[in-house]
Amino acid sequence: MANWQRGVLRAMGAHAYPAAVVGTEDLEPWYRRIRFEGPELLAAASIRPTTWMRLWVPNEQRQDVSQRGYTFIGADAAAGTFDIDFVLHEAPGPAGDFAKRARPGDRVEAMPSKSGLAAPEDVKRFILVGDSTALPAILTVIAHAAEHRPEAAVSVIVEDEHPAPSGIPVPAHPNLAWQWLTLGGAERGTLAAPALRELTVGRERAYAWMAGERRLVRAAKAIVKDVLRLDRAHQHAQNYWIEGVAGR
Repeated sequence: MANWQRGVLRAMGAHAYPAAVVGTEDLEPWYRRIRFEGPELLAAASIRPTTWMRLWVPNEQRQDVSQRGYTFIGADAAAGTFDIDFVLHEAPGPAGDFAKRARPGDRVEAMPSKSGLAAPEDVKRFILVGDSTALPAILTVIAHAAEHRPEAAVSVIVEDEHPAPSGIPVPAHPNLAWQWLTLGGAERGTLAAPALRELTVGRERAYAWMAGERRLVRAAKAIVKDVLRLDRAHQHAQNYWIEGVAGR
């Protein structure tokens, strides 16, 4: 399997590693967790909260492969395994199609990124905003805070078309406040922005992490900048996808 994206990355010195499906688990009808075995990939990766990989999956329409970005979940270096959470959209797409059909033994290639949570050490409050596509990364931040920053407050705002899930395990944190806002036909960003505006960010050092659909991220960024008044060192925003634009 090869395509121009991998060729460019390899020319820059990056390397893709094999991984194989070990098992699948449907945490919600629309949310599937797939466990992979990939010891070489894990050995090459430096995994922090929100660290993602470039994943190449078969693209049957093009008879090639397509690349998508996914967050490392539950990496176990000793066992050589890691999980990826897939949101199963109704619309066809190479990654979703792969996830729906995945069986033990199916093989893919992945390349670890050098990304990861870059919150300052003095943060006393994490503000995490996203949709279901950002949920895997949000879960890694909660887990990190539970282990290393139990005294910090963690405020989560998820805005999504799906109803609040009951089967997705959320790491326990003593100061976690969780809001799941179901769109119900509303425009993206129109529910998350007011909820974010209502947060009381006092003199404590806060860090905002925002990701997901572009309009949601734009709305959240505006509140973080103009209302919460966090500087660039205390925020991160990333557009994961654009509604209505599906790449093949």
